[in-house]
Amino acid sequence: MSGFGKKPAAVSIRPARTDEQKMLESLQRRASLSNPGDRDAAASFLHVIGNPHAAGFYVSCGFRVTGTVETQFGIGLAMRKVLD
Repeated sequence: MSGFGKKPAAVSIRPARTDEQKMLESLQRRASLSNPGDRDAAASFLHVIGNPHAAGFYVSCGFRVTGTVETQFGIGLAMRKVLD
């Protein structure tokens, strides 16, 4: 195996910038759609159960509240976002 026993190259990870959001979402979607099994499982909506205290965050990310759900932590907000 080529490279066996060699020290891996250093990896640097940084937080994404806000202006990179669309590009990163597009990259992730293209990567998942490149796998035949993932293509078949592609969805039109992203569903989440969110903490009511974070509702503003979810709404700012494009989610809309569709109802409430009882969880082990209390009432959660059922939300969904249309995937492009």
